[in-house]
Amino acid sequence: MVQGNTSRHGWHQDGGSNAVSESSPLRILLVDDTPEAETYVTRSLGQETPLANVQRVPGGAELSEALQRDRFDVVITEAHVPGIDGLEILRAVKERQPEQPVLMLTSHGDEDLAGSALQAGFDAYVRKAPDQEQRLAAAVNAALETARERAARRRAEEALVEALERERAVVAELRRKNAEKTLILENMLDAVIVTDSEGRYAMVNGAAGRLLGMDPDVERHLRIVVVDDEPALVTMLARLLSSEGHELSMATSGEEALAILAGKPIDVVISDLGMGAGMNGWELAAAVQALPGRPRFILTTGWGAEIDPEDAAARGVPAVVSKPYRPPDLRKILNTI
Repeated sequence: MVQGNTSRHGWHQDGGSNAVSESSPLRILLVDDTPEAETYVTRSLGQETPLANVQRVPGGAELSEALQRDRFDVVITEAHVPGIDGLEILRAVKERQPEQPVLMLTSHGDEDLAGSALQAGFDAYVRKAPDQEQRLAAAVNAALETARERAARRRAEEALVEALERERAVVAELRRKNAEKTLILENMLDAVIVTDSEGRYAMVNGAAGRLLGMDPDVERHLRIVVVDDEPALVTMLARLLSSEGHELSMATSGEEALAILAGKPIDVVISDLGMGAGMNGWELAAAVQALPGRPRFILTTGWGAEIDPEDAAARGVPAVVSKPYRPPDLRKILNTI
């Protein structure tokens, strides 16, 4: 073992990880079958790198023993040593310490070898030559910094996973308690209705469902087509109904709505009365009534008060909603239609 020059900093691995920090000697494992390589590495590090303890092993058997016996901050290896090559050394190190910096230092390299080494996962490739000594020190320091960053990311990811697991546990407990409360409310004889800030039903127990004409044992998730020639209104209504669990399709004309109806089963069509060019709401209602399955039809219009409900029903429209409609009104119709 050769101890390199000292500086005011040393290094150690943080908490058993492969990260290093400035507090104790930097431990370097050198895999090279030439004794001169140890001197070269120590001299190359010089004043540029903190206090370094360099341990050299000449081949694969000694490498395995060293990795089992000790932990190192950096591994520097030749491209080929007796019984093992550089890629095998890289794999052996990474299997034990995935974040371990590994550098290739060789006197037999070329551009092809350099490219292959970096692609395989080496942190750096340095030629063993007198004019490359400063580059080795810089490469070691860069690899150490990369190792610190990798360890910091890993710790942050682990902390995030732990936080998410704690959050999931809290949510699961809240859901359990909420399920208990819902069970109690559902079996009460009194009607209980809970709405959110926008007037949407957040909870309706069985007694309330019977008063409202709902089936308390069936959760309604409808397949709905919203038709209006104003895209903004279509999007707004679609978002509202989607948030309540319904499956939404959007159309800006009667013709587009019929194309949707021809391609998949639909439970309800909600259509504006006047839609500019093309068919109007009444014409679309008539076309829908001729389809297999006869989806239920809701007409929306600014002139709803002037439409006779019996006349609308006779034309295949069981419900008319006046614009601007309130979500609770539309919701009640969907629950009773």
